[in-house]
Amino acid sequence: MPLFKTILPIGGDAADMSAASQARRTMPDLEVTVLEMTDDVSCSAYGMPYNIADPDRDIEDLVVRRVDVFRQKQWIDLRTGHRVDTTSDSRQRTMSGHGPHGGAIYPGL
Repeated sequence: MPLFKTILPIGGDAADMSAASQARRTMPDLEVTVLEMTDDVSCSAYGMPYNIADPDRDIEDLVVRRVDVFRQKQWIDLRTGHRVDTTSDSRQRTMSGHGPHGGAIYPGL
């Protein structure tokens, strides 16, 4: 039996999404939720110099994987537009922040 039932990475950059994806693959019963403040995730920073050097290149070339892929194909509860403001002590296992519809509490860390 796992020590925890939920993983909640804060941020949707490449490292966070990689951790969420690996958790989903290795522990399929684990609840995986990612909170990202923007509408984009997993930006390919390695391609950025090439886009800067060629201003005619489409910015979409930087997109590695779209939000819907994480949600629909990898079963990751990816919440864009969510900002985490505070974390509570480890006994309460909650965070508070703001989502698209106002204040939010994120339980179950």
